[in-house]
Amino acid sequence: MKISRTLSLGYGPEIKISEIDENQFEIEILGPSESPGERLNRDELEDLAQGIIQFLGHDVYYRTELKQ
Repeated sequence: MKISRTLSLGYGPEIKISEIDENQFEIEILGPSESPGERLNRDELEDLAQGIIQFLGHDVYYRTELKQ
């Protein structure tokens, strides 16, 4: 059975994660109906990314890259 779940911070867009197979997932960003076009700030985006990683059952690690 394939699983599909939706993540939300309680505001802003939601993220729908659908299992394609054991090692592949499809991630879809769903805009909120009450405030279309709303953008997330950097902290909110990091919170959402952490939620996705934890949702998939992994610890969160950071890697910083500097570009010039």
